[in-house]
Amino acid sequence: MSVFLRNVSLDVLSEGSDQRSSWTRSEPCSQWRVLSLPFALDKEVLPPGVVSCEIGELPDFVVINDAASFSHIGLALSPAAAAIVPVINATGIPGEDRVNRRGDFSIGIASARAFSDALITLSPMISRLRQLSPVIFQETDPRLLLLARLFVRDRNMDPSIDPAAKDAFVYPDEAAVEGAAKAAEELFDNGLLERQFFDALAGC
Repeated sequence: MSVFLRNVSLDVLSEGSDQRSSWTRSEPCSQWRVLSLPFALDKEVLPPGVVSCEIGELPDFVVINDAASFSHIGLALSPAAAAIVPVINATGIPGEDRVNRRGDFSIGIASARAFSDALITLSPMISRLRQLSPVIFQETDPRLLLLARLFVRDRNMDPSIDPAAKDAFVYPDEAAVEGAAKAAEELFDNGLLERQFFDALAGC
């Protein structure tokens, strides 16, 4: 089992473009945009300054309020945006299944207070998201999508224990980036990720 450590700067993710769109500017919180799937959020549950956007627009974060709609993220957004944009799981489903692994933050009942608390965690992610080159959101290479995903979340690619999995562990990022483990191996071979091995022991 391996942990893949980030070993890449923002320059790599911005390479090939000096352009910035209005999306990437550091805008105030009042300009944060949310895409809610499949049901639109009531204005009463949106924190002050957060506005809804439509399918086809690039949101600052996504809210999923029905478990069956996690697969709809890829239909509503480009493959890159679907992999990179932070996701709030508002389904209320407990546990560590694939549905929960897709979200970056989980809430129970959708409320203005719950979303405000979630955005305290997501705020740094949104800030880093806006630093990315617009070119990134047109990419389909899973290696680049994985790097951008880890950069936005400012973390490594860690495995988690899953007794139902063939090897008893999974990489949660594979729920967002298909073939993430293979992509991580290739990035390691190219010096863009580091790798650490460790053993996981489970007892009962």
